[in-house]
Amino acid sequence: MGEAKVTLSLTDLTNRVQSAGGYYGGIVIPAKKGAIGVPTLVTNDSQLLDRYTSDGKISVGADNSFYSAKAFLLRSNKLWVVRAAGTGYKYGNLEVVKTTSSGVSAPAGVLPAVTETAIVTFTAPAATEVIVLGGMTYTAHGSVETTTKEVLTAAFIAGVANPAVGTGALTITDVVELARWTREAGTTTAKAKFTAVTQNANVTPDLTSSGTGAAKAVVVVSQGSVTGTATGVGAAGLDSYSFSADGIFLLYGTNEGVWNNDISIKITAVNSDKAPSGSYAFGIAVLYKGSLKETWTVSRVLGQKDGYGKTMYIEDVLKSSLYIRAVDNTTVDTSTILPKFNSSAISFGGGNDGAAVVDGDIVLAYAALDNDIYPVTYLMDGGHAVPAVHQAILSQADTHLDRFAILSFPFAAESASDYLAALQLYKGTTLGASTYLGGIYSSYVNIYDADNDRAITVSPDGYIAALFSQAATKSGHLYTPISGFETGNLSALGVNSLYRNFSQGERDLLCDAGINPIKFINGRGCILWGQNTLYGTPSSLSHANVAGLLIEIRPAIMDYLNELMFEINDFVNDKGVRFMVRTRLESYLNQFIPNGMYDKRVLCDDSNNTTEDVDAYRMNVWIYIKPARDIEDIPFKTILTPTSVSFDLAISSSVTNTLA
Repeated sequence: MGEAKVTLSLTDLTNRVQSAGGYYGGIVIPAKKGAIGVPTLVTNDSQLLDRYTSDGKISVGADNSFYSAKAFLLRSNKLWVVRAAGTGYKYGNLEVVKTTSSGVSAPAGVLPAVTETAIVTFTAPAATEVIVLGGMTYTAHGSVETTTKEVLTAAFIAGVANPAVGTGALTITDVVELARWTREAGTTTAKAKFTAVTQNANVTPDLTSSGTGAAKAVVVVSQGSVTGTATGVGAAGLDSYSFSADGIFLLYGTNEGVWNNDISIKITAVNSDKAPSGSYAFGIAVLYKGSLKETWTVSRVLGQKDGYGKTMYIEDVLKSSLYIRAVDNTTVDTSTILPKFNSSAISFGGGNDGAAVVDGDIVLAYAALDNDIYPVTYLMDGGHAVPAVHQAILSQADTHLDRFAILSFPFAAESASDYLAALQLYKGTTLGASTYLGGIYSSYVNIYDADNDRAITVSPDGYIAALFSQAATKSGHLYTPISGFETGNLSALGVNSLYRNFSQGERDLLCDAGINPIKFINGRGCILWGQNTLYGTPSSLSHANVAGLLIEIRPAIMDYLNELMFEINDFVNDKGVRFMVRTRLESYLNQFIPNGMYDKRVLCDDSNNTTEDVDAYRMNVWIYIKPARDIEDIPFKTILTPTSVSFDLAISSSVTNTLA
């Protein structure tokens, strides 16, 4: 026991069943921009367009899923988006060279322009002469011609060989007017005179004449304009990128695609008062489609901090950019080597969208959401209404038990001449699914596309999911029936009309087939008129409100029960773990009465736990639920009552059907 002392201890008896923390959507978009295969949380319409479109709007020809996502965000601020892409997509990029390089920064796979020197001797008059320097072609106009035209080879440019006549090894072609050659009046002395340069070639001539009959010109061409076809860099190639001799870091887009090719950068010096001494800092200005978007002050010195203790290392800083990332060439001295500065913007190149997106790419992208770290309540198909995608979504819902799949029909079925048969065939045979964790909806809806000032027809999944999210957010629960005037009003979300306006008899047929129709009611708009699930057998599980109830309570209760794993099964104690389970679950389930369920009973005692269960390390927990039912049939009677008959008698007679 030792000396007298106070011993601290803590027992937590406050653990409870956790209620739902929010309602999230999940969708796949074959976008031209955005992180490929990575779920990204989008909270509003602006984020969606900024991250997944190149122009901040949905362009004509964009995938239907954009409209589904926008519709959902009308009534939710939590949407997981995954970008799907085909094979062969590439990052646009730019390799930046060091200060002392004779070259310029250029996209990977494009040979940069270099400083080239040619010695050209002129002896006789001529009108025009074409000079080829290192694969770039220049035209000289005037009254003299060259008798010796030397073509610079790549070996000469690299400094390992003398100039020689040849075609040159560079692949860059740039036609410019280099100079005009003149002769003084009344003389025979040829003089070279620099007068004009076109097409952005930066040409610095050093011209001398050598007397009568000859002129020698030393022409220096530096930083010619970079053209040609850039080779994009794939994700796998970033870590193993092979730098050129003068390359010190690679800049590439935040994610793959042609949109990268609209990025350009300027690299500038940084004033000494803007960065710590010895940081070897420099500035990067990022332009997109010619407009300045970001400026960064960075350093290639690993571990370098600014005056506020924040990292300046280029790879780390640019992780915050919306447009670019960097790979530093650490084999080149990072403490003293600066990049070559450029006052004019240099464009990225090589960005590639890859092959067209196919169903398999969509399925693969949905698999990224098949993970418990991404809470998803509503999975939308985004108009990708094909069996492979629908089966993948439904399988995910069945695995996790915490999400509901909202499906559309293929447009071919919606637009078929025998559309009722086509819809039933797809739902019952082609898809052939039986689960309470999903529903299928018709018809497609007509909306106004504000980005392009036009009316379009889109799948209904995003709008249906918005209704679900709106009702759940309002009530705090998932058991609200989503249908009818109160919770099923699609016109309030911007739906103008329906592609198919089903008749009463057609809606009866669709409902009997487990298909949820949308109907137009004059003066009320477009209303969802059904809450069927895909469950194949008539039961409570055929109704989406019951599915919502189970989606909410089952995962929460499972999480709570997991907390009890490896507790002692003290069945002999009336106040032990079984009592705690009954008490906590009864308390948790009370919040769902009466709108989610009419009554419940939690059974966890000797009646369903035997000593054999105890010896098998098992504790049975059974929950009985009487789920709430929505109203789907209202027989309406009008009883004409004789004056001599009391209403009490009339009512009793009506009930027993004895009154004619």
